[in-house]
Amino acid sequence: MTSIENHISTINAAGSPQDLFSRFVTVMYGYGYDKVSYGCATDCPSLGLKKRHGHISSFSEEWLKHYATNNLSEVDPVHIHLLEKQTPTFWSSCINGAAPSSIQLMRDAADVGLKSGISVPIFDRAGEISMVSVARNEPDHEERYEILAAVNLLSLYFYQSYKSFIKSPDPVKLSPREYGILSWASEGKTDSEIATLTNISVATVRYYWKRIFEKLGVYSRVYAVARAVQLRLINPQTVMKNLP
Repeated sequence: MTSIENHISTINAAGSPQDLFSRFVTVMYGYGYDKVSYGCATDCPSLGLKKRHGHISSFSEEWLKHYATNNLSEVDPVHIHLLEKQTPTFWSSCINGAAPSSIQLMRDAADVGLKSGISVPIFDRAGEISMVSVARNEPDHEERYEILAAVNLLSLYFYQSYKSFIKSPDPVKLSPREYGILSWASEGKTDSEIATLTNISVATVRYYWKRIFEKLGVYSRVYAVARAVQLRLINPQTVMKNLP
């Protein structure tokens, strides 16, 4: 499998939003998913985008129109999971206990070549929620969490790159302490381990995380690392070596 570092280099070489999306589709194909969709679960005024599934997508146009016309996000078990749990997920994990209408939606999706997939929620600083979904026309016989982790990180990186084409990113300046904490996190260290390594308390580490999140405009450690890679604050090779 091609390294995360090479995938990021591929994404970085994009010259336009459409080129970026095409490159991202190619990257996701390496993980076994040949269809990709990016959309907004809420209005995203920072990007000038309204709430809509599939703003840029290789899903069937007929399916996207059917989904929007019938407001299927209300019964989509994956969409519901992303908003409630706020974590990336395999689609197959969202079916157990789902309502009959939700199960029927997944069957209809399978009929148009979307039999299995992964979806990633992206929470922006202004409360905007975007989603990246990757899919294929084969069932997931095994939920491989190293793939989920890679798709999550690369989806966040795609989003930041896509956003940078539409809106120039604000300059980010981290203090030496903030940079150190972010760097240790990129190497897979926990808050407790970072506290020991930097000779500060866990509470102080978490205080600095709040400052890092604010400066980077993110809400999670993984998102912060992806954003830092996109801004070239962190070497992507370090992140790649520490994926599960």
